[in-house]
Amino acid sequence: MQASGAACTQAARNTAYTGGEGLTDGARVLENLVRSNLDYEIAVVCGNSASFKADAGRIARNHPERRMAVYGFTDQMYELMNMADLVIGKAGPATVMEVLILHKPLILTSYMYGQEKGNVEFVVRNRLGFFVRRPGAIQTVVEAILLDNDRHSEMQNRIANMGIENGTERIVEFILGYSVNRFGPV
Repeated sequence: MQASGAACTQAARNTAYTGGEGLTDGARVLENLVRSNLDYEIAVVCGNSASFKADAGRIARNHPERRMAVYGFTDQMYELMNMADLVIGKAGPATVMEVLILHKPLILTSYMYGQEKGNVEFVVRNRLGFFVRRPGAIQTVVEAILLDNDRHSEMQNRIANMGIENGTERIVEFILGYSVNRFGPV
């Protein structure tokens, strides 16, 4: 594939692939990703889906040349997404916002109609990522992003310019300020 921009000069790029109950065709997507000629690592998070974890484990064993880590349910999603250069997953609101807060390009593969369709529209309309249903096409989009440093940087800058941030600190400050104003110093 011909990339439009500076080619990836890193030895490896990282892709986080979140799965589990909500991700359709997870094993087919993963089978396509491991066939790529591009040198990247894959972290696969299967959630509580024992069948997807078994499939992912089998795929990892069948492709020892590919650096792949397979996780079940984990409380290390922040770390895994933070290490990734891009994230592939379902269009759930928590996933979308967590990934965008970290300024990572996002490839959405499915959504729950009515509840998550707006998340897909938001990501695509603002060019913060892609919506790709076909498992074989996901690999092509991953390669296009990881091969083109300019494109990857542009996407990260576009995401950063959206001003999406973690509001936890502001919420804590509000609660503490409210408590002090209402009940006095602690």
